[in-house]
Amino acid sequence: MSEAVTTPARDKASPPGPSVAPVRPETRQPLHLPPSQPPVSLATMVITAAGVVAALYFARDVFIPLALAILLGFALSPIVTLLRRLRLPKAPAVLIVVAIALALVGGFAWLLVSQLTNLAQDLPKYEYNLRQKIRLIRADTTGGGVLEQTADVLRHVQEEIQQPPPGSQQQQAGAPAPPPPSGTAAPKPAQPVPVSVVAQPEAPLQTIEEALGVVSAPLASVGIVLLFVIFVLTQREDLRDRFIRLFGAGDMHRATEAMSDAAHRIGRYLLMQLVINATFGTLFGLGLWLIGVPTPLLWGLIGVVLRFVPYIGAPIAALLPFVISLAVEPGWTMPLEVVGLFLGVEAACAYVMEPLLYGHSTGLSPAAIIIAAAFWTSLWGPVGLLLSTPLTACLVVIGRHVPQLEFLEVLFGNEQPLPPSVRFYQRLLADDPREAEEVTRQHAKEHGLVQAFDEIVLPGLGLVEADRLRGALDRERLREIGEDVEELVDDVADEHAPPRDQPAAVLCCGARGAIDDAGAALLASVLREQGYDAAYASSGAGGLAFEALPREGVRLAWVSRMDGAGMAQARRAVRRVQARLGEDVPVLLALWNADPEKTEPEALARNLGVQRVALTMAGAVETARELLGPPPRPAPAAEPEAAPAAAPATVAVPAAG
Repeated sequence: MSEAVTTPARDKASPPGPSVAPVRPETRQPLHLPPSQPPVSLATMVITAAGVVAALYFARDVFIPLALAILLGFALSPIVTLLRRLRLPKAPAVLIVVAIALALVGGFAWLLVSQLTNLAQDLPKYEYNLRQKIRLIRADTTGGGVLEQTADVLRHVQEEIQQPPPGSQQQQAGAPAPPPPSGTAAPKPAQPVPVSVVAQPEAPLQTIEEALGVVSAPLASVGIVLLFVIFVLTQREDLRDRFIRLFGAGDMHRATEAMSDAAHRIGRYLLMQLVINATFGTLFGLGLWLIGVPTPLLWGLIGVVLRFVPYIGAPIAALLPFVISLAVEPGWTMPLEVVGLFLGVEAACAYVMEPLLYGHSTGLSPAAIIIAAAFWTSLWGPVGLLLSTPLTACLVVIGRHVPQLEFLEVLFGNEQPLPPSVRFYQRLLADDPREAEEVTRQHAKEHGLVQAFDEIVLPGLGLVEADRLRGALDRERLREIGEDVEELVDDVADEHAPPRDQPAAVLCCGARGAIDDAGAALLASVLREQGYDAAYASSGAGGLAFEALPREGVRLAWVSRMDGAGMAQARRAVRRVQARLGEDVPVLLALWNADPEKTEPEALARNLGVQRVALTMAGAVETARELLGPPPRPAPAAEPEAAPAAAPATVAVPAAG
């Protein structure tokens, strides 16, 4: 069988082995640039980004309709493509699709207006209930309530501020006039002249002009968006070719893949979001109808529209029927039912439907969605909030396919920024073995113990060995990491491996040091999980105590060695273990994290004088099965049961050199 483990520190260009989950899929290749193109400096990138943000802000009157048109083009282009496949010319297909979209929007708007009209006619019926609730709230807050006291304080402060200072002209003007001299008649007080302001009636043309001024701006924006949509749908092939000419002429495959990826992600996101929002509006409107809230169809339609706005759309959609429920019923039962209905429907849509329907189809992490919402809202207002997720998804697609912008995918993408093996090692370095244990445990539940050790723990230990060779880790830190890994074996592997109740048939020991010992402990636990009686012998602080190795019942021995500076330590350990156990016991070498392209197990075995060299846990288990026969214990999925030990298989082993 093939025994291949990818070295974690290996260059990205080398083909990945089964033991390391790559950060990016294997199919992604860097965009080839001309050799003469100089690298882009950080200052240039910062200046470019600042210029782009400034252009998006100051030219938002142009970019907002264009972004809306492109977004609608992503949603409508599949229908245009379907009509084109039915042999319909391009222009009629585009016009039919746009007409259908306008008809749907117009019908939706007509339903909204009709429901709002019905609600306006019914509102006077609920005025009494609303007044009663206001009186009740006011009665609870009077007589020393918090609101009443706060209002009094604010009123007194305002009066103090507005009081004129002493000696001012206002105070003198407000002071009483001195009495007239004696013998003089008091002047007759002046009578105030009543003044009334009468507004002239507006001319009909002026009224029409003001009404047109109010609606002209939204109508102009809608018209511009409509023209852009028609242009995008009609000229999409030409726009695609121009994009490829500008950004992907050197790598046609990469540019085509990037455009297909963006169209697929955005189109799927919009379709699934429409399905989820329609489900939300249907369930919410039906629930409001059962509760008894007036015009439930109106609130369901508003919920469909507002839920496209991230985070705040759904609560606003629920706030409106909540206010109506306060006025409909004298008590508080209906408002509480509306709140409970909203929480239930929103939880079902957010935590059940969204993960099932599109999950991470946009490729954005939760933090990226929040940051994108804040960024685009600050640039373009409410429209930016509506477009934040699709626009940021396009940025992630660009970062996935353009090496210079890879940081966009790292910042906003939903893929793990670190592979599991690197996360495992980082947690060990951070002195957090519990999280490292959780990473391994989750992988073991999904893929089994052997694959978890081959793909996470052993590559992580390879990173430890690489840092040891360059002097980044001292002996004490290595000992602590080795103890953490042994504790992980006790907590994770022993859940799968039954306890050993007889002398070990397989002995696993490290060549030298804590990291080799950790590899030996992992191998012993895997062999026990497979049904063999395996034991692990620690090397101790001063090197491997070969003379203390147990010999009773040992039929096979493994020497664990991390692929390091050379094989001198492994050769010395193999010879000393062989001398301790005797020539009848085969001593094999487990060389972890070796490069399969540069390592030939057969040639290495002849050089070291061992019968076999295994490069992975799976390879070591297969070798033990070949030399010892079937394990005496049941399969890993079965419960351990007391069974007589199988007769030992006779193995002809050549003498170790």
